[in-house]
Amino acid sequence: PLALLGMVVGFRRGGDAGYLAGFAVLYGLALVGFFPSARYTVPMLPVLLVLAFLGAGALIHAPSTKTRAIHAAILLLAAVVVNVPAKMPTDRVNFRAELHRHVGIGLQTRGRLDEPLVQYDLALEADPNAAATHYYRGTALLADDRLDEAEPAFRRALSIRDDYTEAMHDLAIVLYRAKRIDEAITLLEQAIAIRPDYRSAMRNLAVALAASGRREEAERWLKAAARPEVGPY
Repeated sequence: PLALLGMVVGFRRGGDAGYLAGFAVLYGLALVGFFPSARYTVPMLPVLLVLAFLGAGALIHAPSTKTRAIHAAILLLAAVVVNVPAKMPTDRVNFRAELHRHVGIGLQTRGRLDEPLVQYDLALEADPNAAATHYYRGTALLADDRLDEAEPAFRRALSIRDDYTEAMHDLAIVLYRAKRIDEAITLLEQAIAIRPDYRSAMRNLAVALAASGRREEAERWLKAAARPEVGPY
């Protein structure tokens, strides 16, 4: 609040104080437009401290009672504004759930299969509707060949986010291993329809088609998966 008062005073006085106030406004707008994360606000702190001293000085050394009253009113208004309980985009992120999920992913990449499941369960306690957590829990169960448990995990991820192509792909693998090949083919086709460049889905679709005797279609998908990617370098 004192810094906001200092900005008002700085713009009125002009000169160096005006430049400081202008920097605070422009840099602050850039932060809001980008991402209001603590590490990006650090360069503003020295400037805000100087402006806060300027605001305090404007209150103490006001040339008249009327001016002091105006400054006090601005300070009170600033105090109210900065304490309004506004929802920021980051408030919608459940950081406890995110933390446990990423710890689980880290453990899983190191081949430790039981510990990730504990982390994913903790993440789901914090946020039961996180499709990504259900998906990664399914991948850990699939890696441990626990197909009966992996299937509902992937289906839960898809019930939350019906365009989750990775969950479709991995659920298809579960179904293929369970000898439910037609269902696996349907899911892989859906994944490719949503994501036409999904080469892993193309390769696995070819495997499933070949297993069901549809060799010409399998060959076509293998050729599609083998085509060189075309795009910007």
